[in-house]
Amino acid sequence: MNSTANANYDVVVTSGGLPYTSDYGVYVNPSLGTLQAEGFLAAENEGAAGCYGFTADGGQDTGMYSNGDGNLSFYNNNVQTVSATSSGWEFKQTVITDGHFQSSNSTDGVTEPVIDAGKYIQYSYYKNGIDNSAAVNLTSFSTDQTAIKFFIQAIDTVSGGAKRVHSLELICIYANGDIYETEYGITYSDVSLGTFQNAIVSGNIVLQYVPDASVTSVNIRVMATALYS
Repeated sequence: MNSTANANYDVVVTSGGLPYTSDYGVYVNPSLGTLQAEGFLAAENEGAAGCYGFTADGGQDTGMYSNGDGNLSFYNNNVQTVSATSSGWEFKQTVITDGHFQSSNSTDGVTEPVIDAGKYIQYSYYKNGIDNSAAVNLTSFSTDQTAIKFFIQAIDTVSGGAKRVHSLELICIYANGDIYETEYGITYSDVSLGTFQNAIVSGNIVLQYVPDASVTSVNIRVMATALYS
């Protein structure tokens, strides 16, 4: 750990038995047997490969701080921008990213939350290799999520032929034990690859796909936004 330039490293014990230093330096607390640092560029390691640092100062205007309670606070220009606790990270300013939020790596046939914003959640889903043998259950949502908007894509590659693409949007609401839905924006490159509708299955809202007889092997992609009541 490096101090600010010209820091005073002298340790002086006052008449009360406590150390005294200048605004910058290191001193020992004899009653606790601890070292204390003042006015440092904390965790700074200049020029060393693979090392990282942050700047902190006594005014807490810029840097990362912990007050000994197990929590972290991040400040920029005297504004707290992040509060990090065991419950999670609270971003107190707009989050801008060139990438995306993802909870974990999605797996085939799993309704996967991508963005959880409290009152609404965005989900992704995919299932590959669906044939025309039977209807298929796709995404599954709790009935706590009273309104769901689906953006659906189905792609079938006919053996020896070109890709057939079928896409649509669907809005579903759940109220008093019943489902109401509207399908719109239906677009396909060749022919319809099947139908989509929601049903209550084991107490959940489930998107179902009924393949067309001409389907050979369809890959389904779904992006859904669900709203809570």
